[in-house]
Amino acid sequence: LRDLLIVAGIFAAEMAVYFLMTRASAWLIAQNVIPIPANIPDFVNPQTIWSQETIDAATGGLKGNWPIFILSAVLLVINVVGEEFLWRGVVLPRQKLAFATSTLMIHSVLWTLFHAYKYWDLLNLLPLSIGLTLAVLLLDNSSAGLLMHFISNGSGLIPILLGVLDK
Repeated sequence: LRDLLIVAGIFAAEMAVYFLMTRASAWLIAQNVIPIPANIPDFVNPQTIWSQETIDAATGGLKGNWPIFILSAVLLVINVVGEEFLWRGVVLPRQKLAFATSTLMIHSVLWTLFHAYKYWDLLNLLPLSIGLTLAVLLLDNSSAGLLMHFISNGSGLIPILLGVLDK
């Protein structure tokens, strides 16, 4: 119970900062401080205003489209388990030995930069990375990272499922 309360507290704090950083990133994008490539698909473009047409273009339509839900769920598991195994299971323990008290920030920044292919999202990811890494370090247990990562990334499955189930 103590561990779950720690994870819940850190998760709530990191999500609050994440939403603030999302606003800051949106402003920086609007000011063209963070330029967005002109040729990226709408479903990864942070300037996209989501509509039924955008969703249908990205998925071929959700209503009754169980394959897209199953594919999304499988990719979620591969992504989260793969990242957590590599970053918190392999890299973090070695960084703890090498960097001691600096491990939290070094690991968080490197994991954030691992997502540099979406450079416009790095400000948003940094607080998530710090919170997730902090939970794993405090509890000395990578299950905290798996749980937090699944909740944050897995929340995207909810609208997909609702769209598939739409009657």
